[in-house]
Amino acid sequence: MIRSFAGLTLVVVLAGAVLFRDHWLVNTTSSVPIGIYVSAPSAEAGFVSFCLPSLPRTVRHNPEICHDGQPDGRPVLKRLKARLERGLILRGDRPDALDSRLFGPLSPNLVRGYWRPLVILGVRNSPDR
Repeated sequence: MIRSFAGLTLVVVLAGAVLFRDHWLVNTTSSVPIGIYVSAPSAEAGFVSFCLPSLPRTVRHNPEICHDGQPDGRPVLKRLKARLERGLILRGDRPDALDSRLFGPLSPNLVRGYWRPLVILGVRNSPDR
């Protein structure tokens, strides 16, 4: 009985992960808190996933990250700090984060999703900048 219940629970969880994979993401980087995030309406979101805009060649980034030359890459996740007419201001928790301090306001056409934390596994101090 317990095995059947555990097996059924596993099937339900895996099916949910497949069916709703565009509605949650796991962040394992230190640029924002490590944890699980769920999709949220734009007005309620505290985080944004996006493709990097064109960056100077001198800026190093993981080649797997979504950018203008690789639109199907892994999106970047950052805090949404402000909404301006000319775009979104995004900030990572680290001083060397790839965020609006480097590329300015983000164009909304580069946004891949709006998110809120569901479970935070690692909390970093995030002073307002």
